Amino acid sequence: MVGLYDILSSFRERQGLCAIIYRSGVRRHEYSYGDIYRLAMKFAAMLAESGVKPGDRVLLWGPNHPCWAVAYWGIIARGAVVVPIDFMSGAERGEGIAILSGASYAVQSRFKPANLNVATTIVMEDLEQLLKLYEPAAEVYAAAPDDLCELVYTSGTTGAPKGVALSHRNLLSNVIQVTEQFPAVTAEYRFLSLLPLSHMFEQTAGFLTPLFLGGSVIYLRTLKPSAIMEAFSEEDVYAMVAVPRLLQLLKSSVERELDAKGLTPLFRKLTALSAGFSREARKRLFFPVQKKFGKNFKVFVSGGAPLAVDTFRFWQSLGFTVIEGYG
Repeated sequence: MVGLYDILSSFRERQGLCAIIYRSGVRRHEYSYGDIYRLAMKFAAMLAESGVKPGDRVLLWGPNHPCWAVAYWGIIARGAVVVPIDFMSGAERGEGIAILSGASYAVQSRFKPANLNVATTIVMEDLEQLLKLYEPAAEVYAAAPDDLCELVYTSGTTGAPKGVALSHRNLLSNVIQVTEQFPAVTAEYRFLSLLPLSHMFEQTAGFLTPLFLGGSVIYLRTLKPSAIMEAFSEEDVYAMVAVPRLLQLLKSSVERELDAKGLTPLFRKLTALSAGFSREARKRLFFPVQKKFGKNFKVFVSGGAPLAVDTFRFWQSLGFTVIEGYG
């Protein structure tokens, strides 16, 4: 493999396998690798018809959703450059990135009504319907390893956004290193995706890596704790990428439930007792908590900020694996 387009091409070999699950709160939608490949190639054809050439910048501004993934891979298939914008960004930030990147095309959520300064804008949530009018492009554009693949604008906590140029080689090498470091993570894993796909941490750990391996990614319309726990109970989640704040919130939720049932003193005694136990022994000891996350849940991946030691120890003591990532 030399570029992200090689990951996209691998989708053809996994036609019937589940790639993406979207829980809208009312319905559950499942997309196979074949579905994502076909729709991405249709979008590549749509971009070509609109005059988008290899190397052109295409804005992608929307929440985590199957159509975000289709747009992303369609841009890659066309050989264009993905310019993701954080969904929580305001109009001024979005317009600024449009100007700085020189984008001529935008895929924009209907929930972001800002009038971007680009030649063509389509509504992300309408993409699947629009693609019914198109036939798939004949082939994936084979970019060179060092060709620009993605232009990510970041400003840290203050200041104007600055564009970070990422090549196909940059992104693919990161994905390969992640998979080599964690060989236990395989195609059977289902990742619950909660962080914005516009951020490279989530994009690498919760999007590119699972699809590189042939696993599945789950998106939720709402990030309410009740929706998250419902997904754990119904979707056979194996791993979740999160910021420390979310792990702290889940910890507090478990602690409140234990306290309401008068089990806090017993829980503390068992935690102290199990300090020297193996992970498997701790999983059996704390099975009532473990089962809330599903029978196969194994890994919390934390990043974006330092993880508090007490939060790390809490989840480790229950038999979960906690991995810290940074970029």
